[in-house]
Amino acid sequence: MPPQESPRVLILGLPRSGTTWLGRAFAAAPGVDYVEEPDNGVMSPYAEIGIRDVGKLPVLHPGDVSPAYRLIWEMAFEVGPWPHTPLGRVAASLARVHAGLARAALIPLGRRRRGFAGARVVKSVRSVFTSEWVAEIYRPRVVVVHRGVLNILASWLERKWGAADLVDNPIVRARLEPLGLWPPPAEPVANATWAICALDTELMATAGRHPDWIVSSHELVTADPERHIRDLLARSGLDWGPGVGTFLRENDREGTGWEVKRLTSQEGESWKRRLAPEQVDAALAVIERFAAVELVPG
Repeated sequence: MPPQESPRVLILGLPRSGTTWLGRAFAAAPGVDYVEEPDNGVMSPYAEIGIRDVGKLPVLHPGDVSPAYRLIWEMAFEVGPWPHTPLGRVAASLARVHAGLARAALIPLGRRRRGFAGARVVKSVRSVFTSEWVAEIYRPRVVVVHRGVLNILASWLERKWGAADLVDNPIVRARLEPLGLWPPPAEPVANATWAICALDTELMATAGRHPDWIVSSHELVTADPERHIRDLLARSGLDWGPGVGTFLRENDREGTGWEVKRLTSQEGESWKRRLAPEQVDAALAVIERFAAVELVPG
């Protein structure tokens, strides 16, 4: 890989862990080109090209080969969002047949069109099991966003998310079955909690293998956003700018759904307002099972 011209940053976390809020704060920094979830078909229709052979929550280890999946990451780190243009549609058709043909069309043109001069920040919540693969190829500075299980759980329950995407995951089963934590429970609250704990366990174990990766607590950052985001930007090789402060001020208010607007002062214990007592009890029972074998997500 040629020498990097400017910083590359990869922001990782679980769905609903605060990665979008942090990613958009980074996006407001000077000289940043931001790509949000290039591997998520909901965010980008062309993501389906890259994940068609590896699945929605893929598993890849350093050295594995997946040309189509690599294409969406190369686009993200070297070009930007897949272009919604005639060229983009032609390249998408080519990619379905041969990823190399699509790359030959997209990468050189994209570099010329965008200039490729600024820092590139990419955010993903679906690369828990491919993060080392991505990091080895593109050498980004990695920022891992950690958030308390109960705070994540409230959002997952609202969306009826659970462990379905992990049932066939070989890494999760190999890690949890010997510890008596397999299979996932069927009851919805317990099922979602189990999935969050399983994903968080893997993400934090991966981060633990890489002392240079930056692990950030969503609860800690939102307790004093300006101070901690200044620090995260600096550690990621990026600069604070007035746009970051504006983003933080404008979004520090009530919000719902997929919005990034949130009262940061309430983020630390948002679960207390959003979970019923019986849901908390069901979740804590699962969390305690993970804690008993020292897999404590927090």
